[in-house]
Amino acid sequence: VHPDDLAKLKTMLEQAMNGESYHECEYRYQINDKEKVIWFRGFVEIKNTKPLRLRGTLMDVTERHSMLRE
Repeated sequence: VHPDDLAKLKTMLEQAMNGESYHECEYRYQINDKEKVIWFRGFVEIKNTKPLRLRGTLMDVTERHSMLRE
């Protein structure tokens, strides 16, 4: 995760782990000197007060961001 987006993503994950309904987050991800923009929407299933699984959609929206910048 891009350093400038790390706090935003951590906050969203903490809220999700506390059982707060759906969450949506867009963040930059760096791999092999390439930057991608990732969009996530979903929720964390809680069982016996512990996170069980993360359910949602994760999509690479890098191309859309490039088109918007142009």
